Amino acid sequence: MTMELWECDNCGRRAINGVGVGWRNPGDGGRRHSCDRVAPGASFPASLVELDDVRSALLGCVYGLRAWASDEDGVHEAAWDHYVAACKALRLPAPKEDGGA
Repeated sequence: MTMELWECDNCGRRAINGVGVGWRNPGDGGRRHSCDRVAPGASFPASLVELDDVRSALLGCVYGLRAWASDEDGVHEAAWDHYVAACKALRLPAPKEDGGA
């Protein structure tokens, strides 16, 4: 599976594959983000973030940990600090303490 990292051109929020609360796929190959302080229904374009091989691998690990956490009992305690650090390095939203995204 291809992983992409998208960043809102307005607020800078990032999302894996441009998916999540406030993110939408307009069907043109791009993504749009509804920032916290915009009118309902309004959204801004997002840009695809270019990643080197290391950050691309890190993104895949974060994606895998999120998938595992949703199927199991959260992120394993031995991986938690590294998971948080990886999200921070990729400038993704901080994960919740319960192990969710």
